[in-house]
Amino acid sequence: MKIVFLGTIGIYHPILAAHLYLGRELDGNNSHLSGWGDFSQEGTGDPILVGQDRFGNQVYALGAGLEVTMTRNTIEQLVEILGHSPDEVLIKTISVQAEKALIYLYRAGSLQVLQKPINAVIARLLKPEYPALQRQVNEFKAEARFS
Repeated sequence: MKIVFLGTIGIYHPILAAHLYLGRELDGNNSHLSGWGDFSQEGTGDPILVGQDRFGNQVYALGAGLEVTMTRNTIEQLVEILGHSPDEVLIKTISVQAEKALIYLYRAGSLQVLQKPINAVIARLLKPEYPALQRQVNEFKAEARFS
């Protein structure tokens, strides 16, 4: 099974949620977390494989820009069209209060020289949201019946 944590910018709150789901600790800057703040991975538009859970499920983070709902619906419809069971891909939409600020900061990161400072600012911006991210991950685990 594939698990996708979906949000506006995949390398930020969705990647944090994926790492939380896998039982990893978040810290002040998150640079130790694979995929965190990686502009080159986000730029491809591909889901970012974060790891595998204890059940053998592959865990991904994906950014969809402002079209999170449409992206989720498209993925779900493609799974059906391709003849797969909806249980083969589980999608959890992850949101944070700082959503709009993340989008603007990410866009400013198109200048490579700004990427590292932007990641530092975003890490500070998201730190107060860690409890909300953990809640969303816990809700997903309860819905998916994972422990």
